[in-house]
Amino acid sequence: MSEFEALRDAIPKMDAEFDSRKQVEQLEATVKKMADEHKDKMSEMRQTFETALERTNGFLVVTANHVEELQNRLKEQERLNRVRKEEMNDLHARILSWDEWKEVTSEWCNSLMALLFGDTVMSDAPEINALQGWIEQSPV
Repeated sequence: MSEFEALRDAIPKMDAEFDSRKQVEQLEATVKKMADEHKDKMSEMRQTFETALERTNGFLVVTANHVEELQNRLKEQERLNRVRKEEMNDLHARILSWDEWKEVTSEWCNSLMALLFGDTVMSDAPEINALQGWIEQSPV
């Protein structure tokens, strides 16, 4: 009966070993489940991060394009301002030229009127009116 007793004594050890293997398998399954959940969570976090990064990059591209467009508009406005300034300078030069021409012409007309009619004909009238009077009184 010693074999029987040996088996009887071995049964609790075998049960304990079976229970410990079962617990190890449960722990391994729990660890595997936790690893899978962690992997899924990390994948989800990575995807969220990549989506946020893509949106940020898209925003930066849109912002960069907008800044570039504004810079182009500013350059165009500066170019137009230079053109307008040149036009204003040209117009100012023309006005000065016109004033000079008017002054020279008035002097010439006054001289002509003084030569033709004498100094007293329209001495009180402004220079332009003197020319107009000379044309109206012209015998020609």
